[in-house]
Amino acid sequence: MKPTLLALLVICSTACRKQEEKEAATPAVEKRVRQVTRAAALPALPSPLLQTPRVSIFSGGSGMFHLAIRSRADAEAMLADIRTLPPCSGRDRGISRIISDLAKVDAGQARVLLVDWEDGLIEHWKEAAREVAMNFGKTDPEAGAEFIREAVPRPLQGEVWRELLDQLPPQERLPFLEMVPESSVRLWIAASLMRAWLDEDPASCAAWLDGFVPGLAPGERGIHLGNLNTYIIQKKRDPTVWLAAFRAAREPETRAFLADCAWRIAEDDSKSRMMAELQDTIPKLIEEYGKKMMTEDPVGFVASLSEDRIRGLSAGDMASVIGAWAQTHPNDAVRWAIDHGRPEAANAVNPLYRLDPEAALEIVPQLPAGKDRDRAISTLCYSVMNDKGPDAAKSLLLPLISDPETRERMRREIDRDWD
Repeated sequence: MKPTLLALLVICSTACRKQEEKEAATPAVEKRVRQVTRAAALPALPSPLLQTPRVSIFSGGSGMFHLAIRSRADAEAMLADIRTLPPCSGRDRGISRIISDLAKVDAGQARVLLVDWEDGLIEHWKEAAREVAMNFGKTDPEAGAEFIREAVPRPLQGEVWRELLDQLPPQERLPFLEMVPESSVRLWIAASLMRAWLDEDPASCAAWLDGFVPGLAPGERGIHLGNLNTYIIQKKRDPTVWLAAFRAAREPETRAFLADCAWRIAEDDSKSRMMAELQDTIPKLIEEYGKKMMTEDPVGFVASLSEDRIRGLSAGDMASVIGAWAQTHPNDAVRWAIDHGRPEAANAVNPLYRLDPEAALEIVPQLPAGKDRDRAISTLCYSVMNDKGPDAAKSLLLPLISDPETRERMRREIDRDWD
């Protein structure tokens, strides 16, 4: 018997209701799971070491909050709260923070509170001292210098001086520099001063460096300047200001120091232009770089040479230059060497012949006479013999060999090889 329409409607309605109940139950379960998972993932809030209406300090170094500090009275009230804690790092960190924030409002009053703080960890005391010095540097450097000399223990003074002096223009730092105890930090401060001054006035900076560490023997001054180099932070690879100071400097040690600094930060394209100017001042560095340029950038290398350097370059070095140059531009290499009277021009003839035989044969008579030319012509004879025959080699090249024995030996070899 077929089901009636009413029965079918009842069946469909029941099935739909059950499906809706199933779908409605699933999100509720998932929602509860998500809530439980999220609650488990939340980190436990740090327990406060101290909580007052004015200041809160949390354990584990996780944070500190306090009301705005507008006066010494505000700071003292918060310090009174913090000092209810037993001695610990969190307590000292809080005291340091309050004094540091007061320094931004009144460095003089912050100094008073810092000097009165005698039971803190040195790390946190120094942090507050640096903040006090930095704000003195912005408002009253003389008072800041007095604070450092009178209130800061000598082993800590270097870092505190650094915070104060960094706030001043370069030339205004000079009167204070001699007050800084001898240390690596003092060298860092001097290097920072010099680097900032170079950008403003290279000539004045060079004059100061000429008198750097007065009263020392020349060699000792050079050592001190070399030590200074260790602490120079280069923000850009541009030797321009260093070269300007180098040209203005008068003392040999100063010029060597500035030339070295300029050279070490320069890119290769700048170095090739600087070589001639710095050759006499930093010869070892120039020589090392020149050896590299001879084969990697022969064109740049010869462009950097003065006429005296071209004449004085050893035969071996010039042969390396011309040989490397001839691999890419033999015609330029041979003509440059001929123009400068260098017999190593012969090293470019055979590479030129492979590229342009007629140009090579035309230039051979212009080569400086001597062993280099005879050797190059002897090699060239074989190429000409293969291309044009033995008679061409004999007529074009043999007469250009200046040494009779070499010429006769080459004639016999041509006859023997051709036969």
